[in-house]
Amino acid sequence: GRVVQEYQVSQSEILPLDSKFWQRQASSNTNNRGVFRLASGKLFSEPKTVLWLQIKGALFSLICEEKVNILLAKNQLELVAKAIVEHFGSETVFSAKSVNERPEELYMLLDRMIPNGHLQFLTEKDAKREIAREFKAYS
Repeated sequence: GRVVQEYQVSQSEILPLDSKFWQRQASSNTNNRGVFRLASGKLFSEPKTVLWLQIKGALFSLICEEKVNILLAKNQLELVAKAIVEHFGSETVFSAKSVNERPEELYMLLDRMIPNGHLQFLTEKDAKREIAREFKAYS
């Protein structure tokens, strides 16, 4: 069996950010998103900024250093999430099993779009070109 270790984060470890960057949308036609900070504690020795995005029932998150460029991280998270949804299909993204059966493809997407964990500026056109190139080489 697999060993799964879960961590619980107390409310005091979550620090709210200024909401001028992202407003949570109440409409069901839009993607829900948000950003918050985790204080140093059990999970991390230094504070972190967490960005999250929900698309069609799937939740994507990006954990960054505290002083991250939030707009760059937001752009990167949206591009990665959209690429995953498009690659694995909007119906199959609900099933972790379908994504887990092809971990090398998920790894290639993440490695191409967030190389070595570093954020980079990409347009949607650039991201699609890079992903197509990577999967063409993989096939």
